[in-house]
Amino acid sequence: MKKLVLILLSMVMLICGGCSNGPADTTVSDLSQEKVVYTLSVTTEGGMPLSGVRVYVYNDKEQTDLAWAGVSEKDGSFKFSDYANNSYTVVLQDVPVGYISEESYTVDNTSAELKLKAQLVDIKDADSYVLKLGGPFYNLEFTDVNGNTYKISELLKTKRAVVLNFWFIGCGPCRNEFPYMQESYLQYKDKIEILAVNPTDGTNATVSAYANELGLTFPMVSSDSSVARLLNITAFPTTIVIDKYGTMAYCHVGSITNTSEFNKLFGFFCDDNYKQTTILNISDIK
Repeated sequence: MKKLVLILLSMVMLICGGCSNGPADTTVSDLSQEKVVYTLSVTTEGGMPLSGVRVYVYNDKEQTDLAWAGVSEKDGSFKFSDYANNSYTVVLQDVPVGYISEESYTVDNTSAELKLKAQLVDIKDADSYVLKLGGPFYNLEFTDVNGNTYKISELLKTKRAVVLNFWFIGCGPCRNEFPYMQESYLQYKDKIEILAVNPTDGTNATVSAYANELGLTFPMVSSDSSVARLLNITAFPTTIVIDKYGTMAYCHVGSITNTSEFNKLFGFFCDDNYKQTTILNISDIK
C-alpha cells in the first residue's frame, strides 16, 4: 500500500511539473511559494520605450532552455510570472534600425530595464530606414563655405545637441529668423552647434557675403537637393534638433522670431538633467 502511494505521488508531481510555466526543475519547496510578476522594460539609452521588440527569456546562460518569448508592448514592457529569486538570460531580436542591444542581459530582479543604445544611421542604409520624430538621425556630413567638414557623429562627441536649419538666400522668413538664432547661439555655442544648411542656391562667395551682412557666426554649409529630399524638407526655414543621443527630437517648419524661444529650446536640450524625449512645440517645454 505504501509503495502504491509513493507511485501515485510521483505521478502527480510529474504531471504538475509538465504543466508548469516555470523552469522544469520546480521543487516541492517552490510549490509553496507564490509566483511574482517580472517586468522587463525595453527602452532606449535615454529612457524612451521601444515596442515591437522580440524578447526571449532563458533559464540558462547558454540559452538552451527557453522559458518565455513575446513582444514588448507599446510602453516597452514585457511581463511574465514565476517564482521569486530566479535568474534569467534575456535576448532581444527585431531591434529597430539605429539601435544596438547587448548580446544578452542578465535579469536577477522582478523588474529590469533593458537599454538599447541609439546609433546614427549610415546614409547607405537610407533606403531601408524611415526617419521619424524620436528616431535615430542620419550620420550626415556637411562642408561649410571655408572648406571645413562637419559630421553629426563627431559633433555629438563634444556637443549636447546639433541644430540643422534649412534656408535659402531668397527666403524672407529665413532672413527674419537668423538674428534671433544668432543671439541665442552666442549663449549656447559651447554646448550646441548650429549648421545653416542651404540646399538650393548660392555659391560660397554669396553665402559668405550673406552671413557677413547679418553677422552670423555659426557654420554656413551647403548640400545638394538630395539631402532635402531625404529629410522631406518642403518648406523654409525648417529647423531640426538632434539630441545628445543622436535622435531627431524636434522638427519645426517656419521662422522663430524671438530670442527667448530659441533660448528655451536650446536650454532644454543642453540641460544636465535632459532625458530623451520629443518636442512638438516650444510652448510644450516646461
